[in-house]
Amino acid sequence: NWANSGGFVSGTETVTLDGSDQMISGSNTFYNLTKISGNLLTFQSGAVQTVADTVTLKGTSAGSRLILRSDAPGARWRIDPQGTYNFAYLDVSDSENIAVPKIDIVTTGSKASGNNINWNIEIPTAAAQSLEGTEDTPMSVSLSGADGDGDPLTFKAASLPAHGTLWVTY
Repeated sequence: NWANSGGFVSGTETVTLDGSDQMISGSNTFYNLTKISGNLLTFQSGAVQTVADTVTLKGTSAGSRLILRSDAPGARWRIDPQGTYNFAYLDVSDSENIAVPKIDIVTTGSKASGNNINWNIEIPTAAAQSLEGTEDTPMSVSLSGADGDGDPLTFKAASLPAHGTLWVTY
């Protein structure tokens, strides 16, 4: 577990959390922060974890993700990765990335478990559809999809009809 009681000064060192289920308490500034395991890492809600250089948070596989949680379910913990991040096989919940741009980990085997802000964790999906119609007869279709991160969706026609006209209404 990590709690800065005032004696730690961030410089150029790496803090490695190598226990099983662990917690980071309070707001902290790290130079490098590393945890690689398929366990639980809990953060104090409302606290900010700033990492000046590199943050490495990884589970060991899709079946053994590193679970990132708030100590108060529904209340967010915050992360500010100011340098590079190396994330893979995470299960993230109740988190807010306060850095810009969004943390993008859609190709890392990670999972969004809800209530996250400013992360791209899961690829949005669209519902597949197939349409057949009668010549000179208007058709209507409703588009639907889902985003595991809860981001709003927009739709775009990949191609226009070979014959006829496409109208879009909102």
